[in-house]
Amino acid sequence: MIMLSEATGDCSYEQHAVRNLRMMLTYWEPDDSIFTANSTRFDRDRLIYPKDYYMEYLKMGMKYGIPEFLQMCNTIFEIADRRRIASPDALIWFMLCPAYRRLEYQGSYRRPDFDRFYQESGIARGQRGRFTYTLMNGKSDFLYFHNGTMKLGMKVAGSFCEHRAFKSDRMERASWGEYHLSQTMRGWYYLSFAQKPPVSDWRRMDNASRDKLMGPDMQVDVWVKETEDGLDVRVKTSGVEGAPWRIELAFTGVEFLTNEYVHLPLTGSEAVVVKQGYTELGNERDALIVGPCFGGHRFIQGKEDSEAKIPGAATVYLTDYTPFDHEIRIRDKMAGNGGTGGEKP
Repeated sequence: MIMLSEATGDCSYEQHAVRNLRMMLTYWEPDDSIFTANSTRFDRDRLIYPKDYYMEYLKMGMKYGIPEFLQMCNTIFEIADRRRIASPDALIWFMLCPAYRRLEYQGSYRRPDFDRFYQESGIARGQRGRFTYTLMNGKSDFLYFHNGTMKLGMKVAGSFCEHRAFKSDRMERASWGEYHLSQTMRGWYYLSFAQKPPVSDWRRMDNASRDKLMGPDMQVDVWVKETEDGLDVRVKTSGVEGAPWRIELAFTGVEFLTNEYVHLPLTGSEAVVVKQGYTELGNERDALIVGPCFGGHRFIQGKEDSEAKIPGAATVYLTDYTPFDHEIRIRDKMAGNGGTGGEKP
């Protein structure tokens, strides 16, 4: 958009760039990386830092006098120094544009607490003090929680007709830091052919011509509410009885799991069903506490085309038979002081 503006002389293109740069201020995580789990490009789930945004923040910050953009320029160099990565590739622009060389701007960007719902994209991003969280509509890994050294991803999964995991088809914000995601999973089964098919190979039969028996439908609702030191996540299923479903909590950056019954060192390959109480997962700096846990069954692998366990993550499973209604509390153990007082939309 910036290049189109320069080529055509039409500054309206730059307003799209400014909007995107403002959005990106809500997309970096407590460990300085950019949230990429929603990406449809090559960088999905990769560890990416915002250094390549430096010139865009500098150009738009100078032209439109946006202080947070110029502060972000300083922050990007601080991130490069902290993470020991290469500095932004900006030297050629400083050589070509004397105005960039003359600019001196003090201060770094300190992001306030926020709650942003990008409704058309189906993505919500929030920050409360030292942690961030992300909600995504239409994704099986619908919730991410990041506190700087640890990341938690959540799924609700099982097997019902062709459905293998909860992927919300509706997402709405109820209030500041509070969201409702829901999906109606349509159930149906093929009935027998009205007439004997001319071939015996099932794959060559005209299955689309068969009548269907519709129902039952399974309803899955998830409510997520921000708290001072974490999230409350309520998961409710209804409409189908006796199906073994599970809530998957995939942790990366953790070194141990501990509760009143066990202390377990973690390497990132574990799959553990925790049957009751609260469980702490952490490393030498941080810890997350989740619960109350439940383990009604041990069917955690899923069927046929179920999604595989996230590689490199230690996964805690909470299991039950439908219908059920459970609330899981996710607490950042070091976040007792709450947020920094933020901006509301």
